[in-house]
Amino acid sequence: MVQDRPGRRDRPPQLPRLTGSAAGARALGRPPRAHGGTTVVKLFLHISRDEQGTRLEERATLPQKRWKLQASDFAERALWNEYQQAYADAIAATNTAGAPWYLIPANHKWYRNWAVTTVLIETLEHLDPRYPTPPDRGSRAPSPVT
Repeated sequence: MVQDRPGRRDRPPQLPRLTGSAAGARALGRPPRAHGGTTVVKLFLHISRDEQGTRLEERATLPQKRWKLQASDFAERALWNEYQQAYADAIAATNTAGAPWYLIPANHKWYRNWAVTTVLIETLEHLDPRYPTPPDRGSRAPSPVT
């Protein structure tokens, strides 16, 4: 049985693990393909453990960020390794050629924004969307539904 919370220990050991560096955004698999008119773009925004600690500390000490802090944040942070494994398992299990995952380093918001925008632009360029051809002027427009 696959775990539904990172704190659980009944995760099967045979699930593949995601390996490699998150030094830059990288696609796992081929570019996305449209299925039934829909293209799925899956982005995993990854922050490092150190960055998460910095953000939690800011939330605890800065009044303007305190509203983001949850009572469970620090307890959940203790499960960092379990969460990372759960993410890796989920990504490995759901990564397909038709809908690959893009791993986006998100420690720096400017880089995260650039990487996400780049993935979306490249996906749209690959799809080459076009406006539909308008009907001939001589043809009748459909009558409105009343």
